[in-house]
Amino acid sequence: MRLASLLLVLSTVTPALADDSLVATRPAKTLAIDGVAVLPLGDYADAASLGAGAFVRLEVPLGTGFLIGRVGVIGHSVNQMAVTSLTLVPVLVGYRQPVGTGGAYVAGELGITFGYATADTRFGNLSDTDSELGFMLGAGWRRGPLDLRASLFAPDADDVHGFMASLGYDFASL
Repeated sequence: MRLASLLLVLSTVTPALADDSLVATRPAKTLAIDGVAVLPLGDYADAASLGAGAFVRLEVPLGTGFLIGRVGVIGHSVNQMAVTSLTLVPVLVGYRQPVGTGGAYVAGELGITFGYATADTRFGNLSDTDSELGFMLGAGWRRGPLDLRASLFAPDADDVHGFMASLGYDFASL
């Protein structure tokens, strides 16, 4: 009887005395913006040199990591005289898995990349639009609202790829 009374008292008092900073809470959904820079390689580098742009990112806790949704625009400087602009619009969904407790993580994303190109020729202005299955594989580091990431960027999974660096800022918890 005494043991049961002691356990009852401890079970009701202990949560009230717990340190709130030690109680694990589920992270909130996060809305963020990422500034990106892209260095094209291979066939991608034949048409474009450096690219820069921005992504809007939504992260939702799922299991031990986070479900990621990102939509962005990347403008490129072009290498060919005839092509005057190249713009990519990636729409990606993926997963970010934290590694350890220091803020490091790995991430993978898959989605559709819409490409828009224009060219000035002696016959006038031409434009082309295309969409391809693309992906990103990367690793990064998070500290507070900042997110620093390096990724292999493949806007066309078949043969177009490059390196992407991004710096993100979480500006809202939902």
